[in-house]
Amino acid sequence: MNKKQKNKKNILQNNRNKILNRYYSSRIKSLSKFLKIIFSNYLIENIESSKTKTLNKAQILNISNKYYSILDKAVKKKVIHIKNASSKKSKCSKIIKSLLINSSLII
Repeated sequence: MNKKQKNKKNILQNNRNKILNRYYSSRIKSLSKFLKIIFSNYLIENIESSKTKTLNKAQILNISNKYYSILDKAVKKKVIHIKNASSKKSKCSKIIKSLLINSSLII
């Protein structure tokens, strides 16, 4: 393979990888923003019935599981470093734990 072909191949690979990296990065950012909104709404709301508490608890756990999944996939594809993902997971789990304990909704 000569230099010209190699350069074309590298350009195609870089474009493909850029699209994948952007997908995972944007998913991580959007889910983290969504989690922050849910956490702030959960703290602000004054919930009376236990039915809405379980719905909110289920919603929070569902979104956090999706967030963890996307972080793991991004690490697998080498978009982010494993230590970066673990610190993001740790921050998220600390917030969830404090929310659920403070509202007496222990898992």
